[in-house]
Amino acid sequence: MADIEIVRAINALHGHGVLAVWDLGKLDEATIDALLTIRTELAAVAKDAAEIEAVKQRIRNDTRR
Repeated sequence: MADIEIVRAINALHGHGVLAVWDLGKLDEATIDALLTIRTELAAVAKDAAEIEAVKQRIRNDTRR
């Protein structure tokens, strides 16, 4: 992954710019890997939460009939 993509991913995780490309060298590899893993895991959690909400909505719809 290119440096700019890594910085964009980390900034997106934080919701705003916290890191510039020239700051990336200040982070060790373990920290970068952890942040990118969190980003991946959060996406999976959000997907699971959306599926749960869809099931809950179907149940609500079925019980209103």
